[in-house]
Amino acid sequence: KFGYINSRGEIVIKPEYDEAGDFYDGMAPVINNGLKTFINYKGIPVIAVKEDESRYFGEGYAVVKIDGKYGYLMSTGKPALKPLYEDALSFNEGIATVKTGGKYGFINKKGKIIIKPAYDKASVFSEGVAAVKINGRWGYVNKKGVFVIKPSFSEAGDFSSGLAHVRKES
Repeated sequence: KFGYINSRGEIVIKPEYDEAGDFYDGMAPVINNGLKTFINYKGIPVIAVKEDESRYFGEGYAVVKIDGKYGYLMSTGKPALKPLYEDALSFNEGIATVKTGGKYGFINKKGKIIIKPAYDKASVFSEGVAAVKINGRWGYVNKKGVFVIKPSFSEAGDFSSGLAHVRKES
């Protein structure tokens, strides 16, 4: 069974879960006896999840899959954005990555498309840019969808502390 420890190695949430994920935005997804919930730092269930799939919270929203489509729940458990997407990633910097019509683009917290779906793959925004794949190559776009680093990499990670890992094949 899974539980949680603190930085001193002390068990703070007893091992009673069949599956457990990491904490994001103060909540972690757990499964026990087939029941999916999000718990808080004290191990108290906050939201029972009835959806087919749930992912981590990001900026107060969790990605959920309902009847084969992805949407978002608020941290209160109430629906935030209807399940309209083929795939969806967590919100970061106020923007979420979604797939619709076979392509990835970006939405704001109201569900408005702010960068039109045009990419084969895309990551989340980090330090003002997101890695996107188009025509087999990865590059980086800003929040207006303008390439700030042209697609020239076979792999690309998210920026952190001013750096991102990339792979450039010759």
